[in-house]
Amino acid sequence: MVKIASDLGATTQAASHVAKIQADSGQSVSLGQSNISGMERGAKVANQLLPTLQRLSESIKKHADKFPQLARVIESRDATTRFGGM
Repeated sequence: MVKIASDLGATTQAASHVAKIQADSGQSVSLGQSNISGMERGAKVANQLLPTLQRLSESIKKHADKFPQLARVIESRDATTRFGGM
């Protein structure tokens, strides 16, 4: 049987990487000289998606902050669990 247990260090490290993600408000996509309709539509769609991506990023960060706390609880529980050998 393989021992599976929580690793608070790995959880904290993963959550810290998520915290570094940036999706700043006020960003936009612009085309310098292009008048190709497909590129213009692409820029318009990208600008419509940016606020949604920012909200998604904020939500992910908020939930990622919870994982180290949860990992502490699970790690504590795992410390008292006995794993049977083969």
